[in-house]
Amino acid sequence: MSSRVVLSPTVVRHTLWYFGDRNLGEDGGSFVARLFQLIAVADMENRGKLSEHWPEHVSAFAVAATTPWGMDWLRGLAKAAEVDVDQLDMIGADRG
Repeated sequence: MSSRVVLSPTVVRHTLWYFGDRNLGEDGGSFVARLFQLIAVADMENRGKLSEHWPEHVSAFAVAATTPWGMDWLRGLAKAAEVDVDQLDMIGADRG
């Protein structure tokens, strides 16, 4: 049984950078780059082991590497994370 993984904006930006998006991506440094390289060459058993410690990275990598819409989806997440929710006038929001 798989569990739901929530991707943080930071991991989304690191994944985009690793896959070549220099516009919305952000360099995660050498450790993150090597982690993605390790995920790329890992078989399913070892990818599962990696996901025990880095579930966001493994999930984001899988979406970007194995789905035709993955990069667009990650870009959408990155753009959504840039929205400053304090600037939005939310109908029904607690106006305290």
